[in-house]
Amino acid sequence: MKIQRRCAARIVPQALRPLRLHAFRETERVVAFSLLWVLLKKPPWLLCAWLLHILCDIPTHAASYFPTPFLWPFPTPFVNGIPWTTPWFMAANYTAIALTYCVLFLYYRGAKTNGQKI
Repeated sequence: MKIQRRCAARIVPQALRPLRLHAFRETERVVAFSLLWVLLKKPPWLLCAWLLHILCDIPTHAASYFPTPFLWPFPTPFVNGIPWTTPWFMAANYTAIALTYCVLFLYYRGAKTNGQKI
């Protein structure tokens, strides 16, 4: 069974497109990180998850389906990555997630039986 790739215009509602573009702009993340660092007087490390999300999205979006404008407002070299709907890539992704949960489960179960505080 082949997974069909549909046009982004038909899948993603029109109202969500501007929000999606702002979520993947590395320049906005750097400004937000710096501003919060100055205001809070300590680096907001939680925003590093945003960076990780952007770095994972750049190679996992096809240029025809929402390429990631990570350098906006500067010229951005779009990467024609591997779409998530590619069967082998999707299987590898879910396998990695399942293995991670198995390792965490075994680690915490072992720590609990040894009387360690988690």
